[in-house]
Amino acid sequence: SGTPSPNIQWYRNNTAVGTNNPTNFSYSTSLAGNYYCIVSNTCGSVQSNVATLSINTVPVITYISPSTTICIGQGITFNVTASGTSPFTYQWYKGSNAITGATGSSYSINSALAGDAGTYYCKVYNSCSSTGVQSNGIDLTILSLPIISTQPSNQSVCEGQSANFS
Repeated sequence: SGTPSPNIQWYRNNTAVGTNNPTNFSYSTSLAGNYYCIVSNTCGSVQSNVATLSINTVPVITYISPSTTICIGQGITFNVTASGTSPFTYQWYKGSNAITGATGSSYSINSALAGDAGTYYCKVYNSCSSTGVQSNGIDLTILSLPIISTQPSNQSVCEGQSANFS
């Protein structure tokens, strides 16, 4: 304010970017920087303090473990990597159910059971994404050990006769 009404020149990183109005734009990351204005009229000019504008970005998932097949009793670790503004928080899911305590960038099953088979995914959150960004699904197939349904039985045969085991 002032008399006569002042002119306003805005600067970003010491480069003029706008005049006479406060800068109020939807910013992309390329517009992050140090902002200030110079206000002037016929009596002189004054410079504002510098204000730093940081542009935060939503998470982008850059890696998710591939689908895999393991045997009962084996272990597996799934990993997710994200770019964007940290810090990130994580939540792993099996199907549509959140896995209690699975809140890191990796999730491990130490000794797989048949019931561990299914589709897993991770949601990554940060200050720009309250609903999270969901990864692609990881299909986990669990194979079981072979089962002997009939055990061979002892046989006694005479020399030259056949013995059949099944």
